[in-house]
Amino acid sequence: MAARSFRLGLFLLGALVPGACDSRDRLPKLLELQSFLQAGRSNVALNESLVLHFSEPLDRSSIHAESVRITGPDGEAVDGRFEVLPYQLLFHPELPRSPDLEDGGFLPGQDYRVELAGFPRPDGIRSQTQVPLAATLRFSFRTVGREAGESLFLDLFPTDDPPYLLLEESILGPLSPIRIQCGRPLDPTTLEASEFELRAFRTTEENTTLLDRIPLRVRLVENQRDGARIELRPTWGEARGSQALRALDPGTVYLWIDPTRLSLCGLGGAPVKWRPQATVEIEVVGPRVGRLEEDFSSTDLRSPEALFDLDGTAFWDVEAGEVRIRYPRAAGDGREGEVILQGAEPRKDVHAELIRVRDAAQCDLVGEGTVVLRSQGALWIDGNLRRRVETGEHAWQQGESHAAWRLRTRGVQDWSVPSMGPDFEPPRGRPRDLQVLSAWLASVQERDLPWTILIAGGDLFVQGELEVDGPLLLVAGGWVRVPGQVASREAWILREGGGSFDPAASEARLVIDEPSENVLRRPLTFGVLSDRVRPPLGVTRWRGARPTARPGSGAVRLRFLGEKDLFPSGTEVFGPVQELSLLEGCQAVRFRIDLTLPAGSGDPWDPPTVDSLEVSWYEPPRGPLPRTPRSGL
Repeated sequence: MAARSFRLGLFLLGALVPGACDSRDRLPKLLELQSFLQAGRSNVALNESLVLHFSEPLDRSSIHAESVRITGPDGEAVDGRFEVLPYQLLFHPELPRSPDLEDGGFLPGQDYRVELAGFPRPDGIRSQTQVPLAATLRFSFRTVGREAGESLFLDLFPTDDPPYLLLEESILGPLSPIRIQCGRPLDPTTLEASEFELRAFRTTEENTTLLDRIPLRVRLVENQRDGARIELRPTWGEARGSQALRALDPGTVYLWIDPTRLSLCGLGGAPVKWRPQATVEIEVVGPRVGRLEEDFSSTDLRSPEALFDLDGTAFWDVEAGEVRIRYPRAAGDGREGEVILQGAEPRKDVHAELIRVRDAAQCDLVGEGTVVLRSQGALWIDGNLRRRVETGEHAWQQGESHAAWRLRTRGVQDWSVPSMGPDFEPPRGRPRDLQVLSAWLASVQERDLPWTILIAGGDLFVQGELEVDGPLLLVAGGWVRVPGQVASREAWILREGGGSFDPAASEARLVIDEPSENVLRRPLTFGVLSDRVRPPLGVTRWRGARPTARPGSGAVRLRFLGEKDLFPSGTEVFGPVQELSLLEGCQAVRFRIDLTLPAGSGDPWDPPTVDSLEVSWYEPPRGPLPRTPRSGL
């Protein structure tokens, strides 16, 4: 009735459109289901493909989970895949792998429903000319039952050539599974673990050589229409639990399959043949362990990448050969807590736990003489931080560009102390006696020179703009990171870091001195990330990592990030994890060291350090071990 109504609608539509032909030959042909081979049957095999024939070529994009629904007795969709041919739609159910057949698409003796969505549903099946299926159709069928006396499976290869088993690899690692493949799908109910034997020679205390049988876990892990794969994994048997996997000792093991009593069959009942002799030799290659020993005496493996979830970057000290917290005593006591700078800021010496200029905010430092911003943790300039020296010939005049101001003030009095000059030479006989930061800062403050000094115990971030018309010093126990813009008549930076300075910053000839007491108001965590560790010979499994560390009064935490290569290109990142061995399938790793120091109240300054790190892994086998002559079986 629905199909007749649809034809009538098309006819009326043609009559109403100007210029439309009255001939029925010009009307689009309806898409109709001509046959469904399994409709109403009660003996559908578990590996039988459902075949539906249509009157017109199908639009592949119209075949999806909503337009074709194949459901079981529980109403859930059946596992399998569709194949679209010009005039046919085929559904191939998932083939079972377990002996109880419960993981297959079709189960024995169950009722199944097929629903084909058609007119008037907009998401229904269509032809290549975009004509919908005339109406929604529903069918049912039943699979063959175990008690029916019929075969559960169809023989899709009714020839005289039997299916054969073949060992995939004869050189394996101690933990590698033994894989056997077959060019045809297998009946999982006929797989018997007792028919596969693995034997190895063992020398007793009496120096007698015996041939021991190694228990096996036998599973059908792949079962497809174009072939199957069986995996054998050695276990410890009943002694340690039958499912506890066992690593094989390096040497030769022997796989024994008696072809005269092999009960394994293909789907449809064809007996499977074991192609080689009854016994095949398998070489077990011992694992080769690769190691990386990092003593931090070089920065080749250090990554400059910032860790934004921490207070600062740990110090990779190449001279001492360690990773540690480098914290400047001049970072202050944090007595003013968290400080958010905006508007006019008159303070000349700020002691904060954390300092931030928020994004889109502007702060003007209006104090005269020396202005110092000290942050025990990180110091963030996300907005605009400015300072103008309002008196004298150095004043940055209203509307004047920084380049014009710098040109106008070139050659005037240098406000820096001699130890900061680029031509500074240490006193004779004391080549490493540079001036200490805290002492230099006290001298500058005592003379009230118009320096602007920003000190972060952690990292110092300038993501916005920092404009100072006098000398500027940036100090960080971690890194100075300037993805934004810094403009100053003369800019100095102490230790690692840098970025976009106008003009370029010079390295301060100062030494960061650490506190003698812990005056932190809250715990601080510093961290460092390594570059990729990618063993050139490859990795079968990451083995572990062993740091040599001294926690001091704090804590050390080591974690790992894994990188898995994706085909044909790209990588997928896993982690971080605390156990390196958890990064299965990762060809490269990066390690991350976090150092935490708690808040203190006059406790001795005793930060944690890491002196070395050893990372190890198992390399892929590179060939068999030397053969040892053995007696026959």
